[in-house]
Amino acid sequence: MINRRRTIEQYQKLAKKYFAECDEANGACNEKAPLAKPYTLSGLLCTLGIDRDGFKSLESTRNGRMFVRNVLTKIEAFIEENALSGRISAAAASNSLKYSFGWNDKDNKTAENGSISISLSDEAKKLGE
Repeated sequence: MINRRRTIEQYQKLAKKYFAECDEANGACNEKAPLAKPYTLSGLLCTLGIDRDGFKSLESTRNGRMFVRNVLTKIEAFIEENALSGRISAAAASNSLKYSFGWNDKDNKTAENGSISISLSDEAKKLGE
């Protein structure tokens, strides 16, 4: 659900406030400590007062599309960077990136008929004989 009375500029101010609150909460943490308040899409949506469908509907205008892309990219980069530095667990980062950003494992590919094809190297074939 979206609040039609809010402008994109108002959503931008709320998003800026959300990111500032997260940064302030995380500023007290040292670099090795877990984050006190990581950037999350669900946290942002709570601050904006909208659900995922409402958030996606903001993309119907050029300014809204830019806003959505910018905040999603900021959250995605935050998750990725902090997972690589160890401040967010790899499992939590992976789940968040898969669920909120459409990431997937490269080895999850299946053929159109749903089967999986496995190719053995010549050396492996010889060992199997």
